Amino acid sequence: MDIVFIEKGALKTNSMVLANLFDRPHRNVLVSLRSLVAEGYIGELEILLTSYTDIQGKEHPMYELTERGFLFAVPFIGGIKSKKGQLALVDAFLQMRQLLEDHHGQLQKELQDFALECRYSKERASVAGKALRKRREDIALLTARKVELEAKYQYQLCFGE
Repeated sequence: MDIVFIEKGALKTNSMVLANLFDRPHRNVLVSLRSLVAEGYIGELEILLTSYTDIQGKEHPMYELTERGFLFAVPFIGGIKSKKGQLALVDAFLQMRQLLEDHHGQLQKELQDFALECRYSKERASVAGKALRKRREDIALLTARKVELEAKYQYQLCFGE
């Protein structure tokens, strides 16, 4: 199970991760989180009630927390390994955020390169289009000139005049 995951561009963790990292029963973590929500310490934007399915196929409640929700909840979770769990989660969030920023920077560069490629393609097409229109005009003029020259140098033989 990942400590931190990305969902719709947001960094998240869940109550199962907290229980494992803090060495607390999951039901106790749920009680702590429910209490924080009820008291208004964690808002609806930072926590989402969801569920997981255990190995026997039973569905159980679970909370997903945003980075902000996690930061509010951590001091209240406690447990035997709370300090180690806090450090692990903070490090995981920081690493994942750095990965997102690196990925975003690379994506931004790719988008800029693509925009330049599109602009150059449009400019080339514009130049080519202008040249093609000019060539069509030239063909019309050249054809008219050819007809004129052919007419001028056409020998007319007159018989019987």
